[in-house]
Amino acid sequence: MLALLVSGKLAPAARGDDPIAELDAFISRALKEYEVPGAAVAVVENGKAALVKGYGVRNVTKPGAVDENTIFQLASVTKTLTAAAAATVVDDGKLDWDKPIFNYLPEFVGYDPYMTRWMTERDLLAQRTGWPAFTGDQLDSFGYDRGNIATPPVLQAALQLARSGAVFESRIFCGR
Repeated sequence: MLALLVSGKLAPAARGDDPIAELDAFISRALKEYEVPGAAVAVVENGKAALVKGYGVRNVTKPGAVDENTIFQLASVTKTLTAAAAATVVDDGKLDWDKPIFNYLPEFVGYDPYMTRWMTERDLLAQRTGWPAFTGDQLDSFGYDRGNIATPPVLQAALQLARSGAVFESRIFCGR
């Protein structure tokens, strides 16, 4: 959807038109045109929610409308969003791709002393940590829900899982 917005498929609203209404109509048309069963959209403007809405259905074979609280599995899309967020912090001079994470988060502890001291943001984003694949995906199977995933005990559990014997690698990740 974002690619469609950037590509210009959504014409700028004429003066006097409501851009949120235009976006709302565009999303409805795009879902039909691209045969997407459902989407949840939030638009934040000047720090306030300008649009928070669900469109379509959660599953084409079952009843259940998408609403603003529907959780979708984003899979690898989060890698791009995380990298973009990190890049803004790098641009602000508050983070360096190649300085160890330990310099910014002294409490960071990996599964061995070398990893703890030398892992960088670039290592994290290039997926060359040596952590087992899909480690973060396993948190819900340990009973953690969306509301408590980012709490310190859950982060500690994730780190413990990550420390479970993987070996730090410094080679580039090329996909599966």
